[in-house]
Amino acid sequence: MVRVPALQDQVGVTTETLALGLALVPVIAGIGSLAGGLVVHHRGSRLVLRVTAPLVPVAVLVASSSTSMPALLVSLAGVGLVLGAADAAMAIQALVVQRSTNRPVIGRGYAFFAIGGIAASLIASATTAAGWTPAQTALLVAALGVPVSVTAGFFLPHERYVEEDPVDAADAARPARRLAAPALAVVSAQIVDAAVSTWAALFLHVGLGIDEAGAALGYGAYAFASTGARLVTDRLLVRRSHQRVVLAAAALGGAGALALALSDGLIPALLALGLLGLGVGPIVPSAFVAVGRDPRSVPRDIARLNACNYVGYLVGTPLVSAVASTAGVTRSIPLTAAALIGAIPLARGRASQQLVKPSG
Repeated sequence: MVRVPALQDQVGVTTETLALGLALVPVIAGIGSLAGGLVVHHRGSRLVLRVTAPLVPVAVLVASSSTSMPALLVSLAGVGLVLGAADAAMAIQALVVQRSTNRPVIGRGYAFFAIGGIAASLIASATTAAGWTPAQTALLVAALGVPVSVTAGFFLPHERYVEEDPVDAADAARPARRLAAPALAVVSAQIVDAAVSTWAALFLHVGLGIDEAGAALGYGAYAFASTGARLVTDRLLVRRSHQRVVLAAAALGGAGALALALSDGLIPALLALGLLGLGVGPIVPSAFVAVGRDPRSVPRDIARLNACNYVGYLVGTPLVSAVASTAGVTRSIPLTAAALIGAIPLARGRASQQLVKPSG
């Protein structure tokens, strides 16, 4: 996203046209996630991830090299397809590890995913300052990412289980029944995440009158706290049920949104955004762990749940814009954060035991 202005000049289109093209990525990624789940059902997540993960930076390189809008649209569709399939396969791999070790790992997976995104943005920022083209930046990322992806693929675990008939045949025929609460939690968390990522700087600069340099710190405070929360989510889920973790996270997020609404300066706003990040961070990993703990769940359920990430992103960005237009910039993020209420059904579900009893 750091190279979007340069890509716009390269292709020669308006901002609105390019925005519509970029919106294609999460739509196709959702389809790719579902398609990846179907392939995993027959060939396993290890193979799918080994094939799609190296293709993601290659697809980004092709998109960054586009010089016309039709070529860009086709290449962006390719980015979305392989990204969604790889994303789903990674989540299913986390389920494989969880079931083989009896310990959740997806929280750390999401955290390192975010750290990788931060590293990529720093690379893009540095190459932009050096005058590189988008294609040159993408080539560097591909040169680093493809060998790492290929090498990591050799160490991915094989599935130690096959997709069996769930305990309840009626539930098997209606996956929406068992996925409704986790899916709603994922969508609600991603709505807030999308709102903060796109509007934090505007909230601080336009809403609170903070200078641009200070406003740029807003998303960083949120992302730092969210990533830190995800690094410890797995440990929390070992010691507590996912219901308790989600309930505590939603409460923290609500407190952060309220504090943000009452903020009148940079430091209080940054602290509030950090508190909001602490609340949002654990919700998505907890939803995946909840599905993984359910003995009726199958790998395709993880792929379906993963597609909800993209639904939340698609809803969150226009939603916060609409709230800002009707209620004002200062209320944009706090009101949009009310979407965290959607995590409550997952917190109110039937209590489950932690995966591993803490020693002592």
